[in-house]
Amino acid sequence: MKKWVTAFALPQYVNEPCYGGGETTMRLIVPVNVCGDRVRIRISNASESKTGIIEEMTIARCDKSGEISRDTIKTVSFLSETHTIKVSSHSSLASEEIPIEVHPGDFLAVSVYCREEPVSVGGIGSYVMMPVSKGNYCRESFADENDYHSIEEQYHQPMMWQVPYFHAMDVMTENEVAVVSCLGDSITMQTKWFKPLQEYLYAAYPGQICLTNYGICGNRFLSDSEKDMPMFGKAALKRVEWDCFSDYGVTHILFAMGVNDIGKGKWEEGTFLPTKEEFEKGCMHLKEQAHQRGIVLAAFSIYPVELGEEQEDIRQNFNQVIKSGIFDACIDLDAILMDTEKIGYLEGYSVDGVHLTEYGGECMVRDLDKEELKRIIDMRYEKNI
Repeated sequence: MKKWVTAFALPQYVNEPCYGGGETTMRLIVPVNVCGDRVRIRISNASESKTGIIEEMTIARCDKSGEISRDTIKTVSFLSETHTIKVSSHSSLASEEIPIEVHPGDFLAVSVYCREEPVSVGGIGSYVMMPVSKGNYCRESFADENDYHSIEEQYHQPMMWQVPYFHAMDVMTENEVAVVSCLGDSITMQTKWFKPLQEYLYAAYPGQICLTNYGICGNRFLSDSEKDMPMFGKAALKRVEWDCFSDYGVTHILFAMGVNDIGKGKWEEGTFLPTKEEFEKGCMHLKEQAHQRGIVLAAFSIYPVELGEEQEDIRQNFNQVIKSGIFDACIDLDAILMDTEKIGYLEGYSVDGVHLTEYGGECMVRDLDKEELKRIIDMRYEKNI
């Protein structure tokens, strides 16, 4: 029996000033690991008050670098509209079905052109391309000549271009596929571990698994962003409703949260740092939500970030909760990433004591217990789990 499964996804959040303005084309390179004969694109607008406008969106076959096959380009239409597509505030739209046969190992390029400054965007590390010149490049190949390494060296932060309004791509398939939603923050969003894990899983399990990225920079598990920092998003415990739970065929959620609940937990106007008991209560509530929907809830322990002695004690307390059996499965990252002498990441694993480098992410995935990973992937929710 054929059904929709979500093959690729990222969250939308309120636009931040660093996007780059209007008259801009963004290209998202979508790796495919499912067989199907039709796809559809879902778009959403996270703004609470402003309508989003897309002038044109296209989909085409491409290679891993984003070079498109011009004879495969198709216009994506929404409610029969192909140009000046409007997305109301805090709403979503699904495209008309697009007849494209896809197979594991394929790549698709989804290109979005906005004449106006987007009000809602999603970032996902190295999957995004942006031409240097302004204008509509939806139907053209272009080289991404932005100097990401220079930006990283200047700001000590991995650079992530943002894709306006794109929320997910679904594929119509008759195969059984595990769909794993990664609920995280900037460490997930920057794809330093996500991309090598995705590449490993897609090579090891062709046609059997889709890994989706729901990381938002600055996002906290239990607290909404402050009013002057809306790009950090609603609390993950809230947004999971319209992110992970809104997708099709979700079998697992991988919890990768907690760093910002510690590192951004205190503000001048009040204290938002959750107690160990509050953190445990939130984890229990997330498990209940997942199990009500027949979804397995697995977790990474909180990364060995270098936030200070007091914060390290809190991290250990939160990790005690995560490793207590409250989740259906848990992978302890300290055993893979942590230098116990300096209480932080191993040498070369982090760019700033919080975020992973490409090297660190590759090492993390390399050293994951592959048998335990397989056990988690093979898990399906049962009433007695």
